[in-house]
Amino acid sequence: MIDEMGEIKKHLSQIVKIAEEIVRVINDADLRRDAFSSVLHFLLDTLGMPTSIKLKQKIAEVQEIPPLSKFVSMVNPKSHSERIVAVAYYMKMYEGVNEFNKRDLIEKFKEAALPLPRNISRDINIAVKRGWLTKRRQGNTYTYYINIEGIKFIKSRIGAEEET
Repeated sequence: MIDEMGEIKKHLSQIVKIAEEIVRVINDADLRRDAFSSVLHFLLDTLGMPTSIKLKQKIAEVQEIPPLSKFVSMVNPKSHSERIVAVAYYMKMYEGVNEFNKRDLIEKFKEAALPLPRNISRDINIAVKRGWLTKRRQGNTYTYYINIEGIKFIKSRIGAEEET
């Protein structure tokens, strides 16, 4: 029986490590904690360990990441700069991409079949001036990241609770 408990602890330790690895790219601490819990319970459930019905519903919710185009429509942006911030939020929270450049944004817009701004540089700069994005020079080009104000702005548009 002691050997069996040791094996169970070993397997549980491996499951915890797998869950940690899966969620390590998520930067938001609360989201990462929720995702870790869900992934861990999902892995335990897969191995036949019982979980509650409420927890199974939570797992189903976490596993449903909306497509970028649907997420942007949920934000309901009123301008190209707002749409850019929505894409930046999605990249950070759902894809684990912290920094991006203009080319990355253009690719995301195309991927989601979103209308490309006529002057994307101007619209990025508007988002920077409104305090939603932070600009950083990197060689001959600029990289950007969504900052806390941008995150708050998007959360206010999608009705998410403030966790800052």
